[in-house]
Amino acid sequence: MIHHIPRTDLPRTDIAVEGVSCSFGGFQALADVSLDVRPGELLALLGPSGSGKTTLLRIIAGLEQADAGSVRIGEAEMSGADVRSRGIGFVFQHYALFKHMTVADNIGFSMRMRKAPKAEIAARAHELLSLFRLDGLAARYPDELSGGQRQRVALARALASSPSILLLDEPFGALDARVRQELRRWLRRLHDDIGVTTVFVTHDQEEALEVADRVVIMNAGRIEQVGTPEEVFANPANEFVMTFLGNVNVFHGRIEGGRVHAHGMVMDAPEQHAGREQAAAKAYFRPHELDIERAESGAEADNSFPATVAFVNPVGPNVKVELRTSDGETVFVELTRERYESLRLTKDLPVFVSPRTATIFVEDYSI
Repeated sequence: MIHHIPRTDLPRTDIAVEGVSCSFGGFQALADVSLDVRPGELLALLGPSGSGKTTLLRIIAGLEQADAGSVRIGEAEMSGADVRSRGIGFVFQHYALFKHMTVADNIGFSMRMRKAPKAEIAARAHELLSLFRLDGLAARYPDELSGGQRQRVALARALASSPSILLLDEPFGALDARVRQELRRWLRRLHDDIGVTTVFVTHDQEEALEVADRVVIMNAGRIEQVGTPEEVFANPANEFVMTFLGNVNVFHGRIEGGRVHAHGMVMDAPEQHAGREQAAAKAYFRPHELDIERAESGAEADNSFPATVAFVNPVGPNVKVELRTSDGETVFVELTRERYESLRLTKDLPVFVSPRTATIFVEDYSI
């Protein structure tokens, strides 16, 4: 059981990014990006490598300068302000701890730079050691700690001066999967306790969807969508968001008679596009949105297409099934264990595949 010491004196502030653009040589890292971060929010910047998420974070921190646009923190315009005046705590992926300093000295470093009294530094370090589950490690050096412990020290150091904003750049990217999963859940609980406005960068979709209050999905220097984890996953704004957030199956089709016909399946077209006869459409299905029926009767089920079982991975609470269609396409389906056991699937078994739901995009428009 993890116990936290809630802090009520940490400031809660907001961030406003307006029309920010930034280039490095001929590379456009950000193009007219605008974003609001709410007071006390835990916001994730999510996107592939080169999407601009780290550049945006560094511009907010004052570590990079934008070519155009502005950054406001609270009521203050910060576009020309230096790093120290922004009241920001920053945590890098690779810890950036001082190897020659003990854990306690690392945590108190920023306070010493501000000439804080020694008693105040010691008290704050003791409080953070307890908050971050580092009791008994004050006299150790970074090389004597695990990766997870070093990252907690880095977080504690960033919070030592009670910053108004906490910025995290791939904070758990250098850790193994088990430790990363543990620390991201711990970060969520810690944030709920202290409430400091936090922005973190990640390329891990699961991490962003599990931890953040809202997710900003970026691609090629632009923001594709902003919303809660549920909103961006269930209602993707475009095809990029749909394909970036997890595995998908996609089938090409056309609108006929107000319905989308794709790969033997018939689905309602988006209402605003139902009248666009013969318009090209794509039907996207996540693996859990498809169902399987055995094809023993020889009669094809309604609104389905035939396939054969190519591979089954029964490990875990959900069973992953890989299918092959008659034209050689691969289709991925995820079944509950109960459903899998009732179907008794085996390799090369003929089946019918049918959709539970679909996300339809028509020439760059979506439902």
